[in-house]
Amino acid sequence: MMHYATYLTDPALAAPMRLQLAGQWDMALNILGDYSADLRAEITADRFMWQLGSIDMGVINAASPATATLLTARISYWHKLFELEGGPDVDEAAVYAATPGGWAAFWHAVVQDNVHKNSELAKAEFARARELCADDPFLESYVVRHQGYYLLETDREAGLLLLRRSLQLRAALGARPQTAAAQLALASALGDEHPETADLKAIAWATAEELNMPGLKKPATEQ
Repeated sequence: MMHYATYLTDPALAAPMRLQLAGQWDMALNILGDYSADLRAEITADRFMWQLGSIDMGVINAASPATATLLTARISYWHKLFELEGGPDVDEAAVYAATPGGWAAFWHAVVQDNVHKNSELAKAEFARARELCADDPFLESYVVRHQGYYLLETDREAGLLLLRRSLQLRAALGARPQTAAAQLALASALGDEHPETADLKAIAWATAEELNMPGLKKPATEQ
């Protein structure tokens, strides 16, 4: 993924990118058309990540080789994490370890954390990703969310501050799917007895219903 601001320099990419952030993936793809194979692949992969439906790998493979390789690794990771059938099966850690930049460091950390269960390497890679965030608040919102979860174990208040920062950064960018995920993450960390929790959950669940994001919808146990 490129720095989000990169897309804003091209008017033909700015509108689809804004729609992607709003969780309007189909509309973004319709407006984009065939203008950018890379952004089309990015939006397609992003929609899959949140909606977990089928994915046309032909769209992914039509992107530039570097983009296609990174997105294939991301799609492979989601298949493994959610135990989905089909899809690509690659060595995600190897792909991200060989790729420079903050986003690659972040995804390498996530793979180490959730697939390989290597929390120490994950923490180191999250730290490296944060150092590489530069002026990319979108990337920072992803990194500090994970760092916040780890900090809850040793410094609860510092961990909660990072979870709130993640939420605030995403809200400021108009990133609705990511904001909903951050709301649920903060609610989970605060616990059911906290006065904010019910509102955080309700707002996130409403967004999940509107954008059809199964992983963030209200659980049957809370119906």
